[in-house]
Amino acid sequence: MTYVGGQAGLGLELRLARAFALNFDGRGVLRHRVDGDPRPEFVDGTQATDTSGGALLTFGATFYF
Repeated sequence: MTYVGGQAGLGLELRLARAFALNFDGRGVLRHRVDGDPRPEFVDGTQATDTSGGALLTFGATFYF
């Protein structure tokens, strides 16, 4: 299978003190199958698709020293 896709993300650091910050991050990915195979990548009942995607959300803390 051959795919074309992309990803994008956005993050934020919220500094609450001189040595402490909270971090938020979101990333997304989208891909589409581009090979010549007529069979779809995913079939669910009567719906079929060659496009798939996902997202990842993260949260963290940073201690600076």
